[in-house]
Amino acid sequence: MEFIKRVFKLDPDLLPPDDFVVRKHLIVDIETSGLDKNEDIVICGGLLDYEKKFAYVYFLPDPQDWKKFRRFLRNTIQWYIGRGYTAWAYNADFERSFLMIKEIRDLMMYRVVMRIEYDYEYEEEYELPDYRFSKMTITATDIIRTYYPKFYLGDNNNGEVKKLESFLKSLFKDYVASEKIPDIYFKKWLLKRDKSAIDTIVHHNFADLYLEAWILWYISQVVRTIIKSLEDYALKKFGYLPTEIIEYLRDYV
Repeated sequence: MEFIKRVFKLDPDLLPPDDFVVRKHLIVDIETSGLDKNEDIVICGGLLDYEKKFAYVYFLPDPQDWKKFRRFLRNTIQWYIGRGYTAWAYNADFERSFLMIKEIRDLMMYRVVMRIEYDYEYEEEYELPDYRFSKMTITATDIIRTYYPKFYLGDNNNGEVKKLESFLKSLFKDYVASEKIPDIYFKKWLLKRDKSAIDTIVHHNFADLYLEAWILWYISQVVRTIIKSLEDYALKKFGYLPTEIIEYLRDYV
């Protein structure tokens, strides 16, 4: 037994609306033994294939195999990228440094688009929380509970919202904070061989993948608004479109 693999088939009703212009998105999330890329190792890695609606989470049972495990994750992600997928991670510098894949793009762009949306679009309607320093879990759940029903579903949203709320409740029931993962791995798994440690770490990783998919969707919605506003403004002001900027932003939608 080298690595443990868990497969999650995703219910489309519990995912963001499938209205990406490009659907080949891969969400990447890793759990590590610590924060030092030179001293610590990857102990769990998850991939969410948005096009196929599957998530795959891999767990490292034996830390002596950490190099094989990292190589396996790197090769798998590069395989997706080679087939036209865009890879994403929250605080991507972390994944880039541990996996040594520079192509992974950063979902923290939501910090930029949140401020743009707040400043120019919805300031008169309601106040968005300040997301600049908030945790990913808080950001994503607020997108699901506030932004999604208000600006996408309209008034007839009770059924879908209730289904999402029920799923979120089950998702967070056994969710542990990221900082607890190394202790769970070392004390519960390596020392005691408690198999519940695997379930806890895998569940945490899957939950993060799911929530990060919502952040990506949110970014795509706001970037579309930015592109439309930019196109309208540029044509009126200058008589031409800033094509380089617009093409760069289109990667996010």
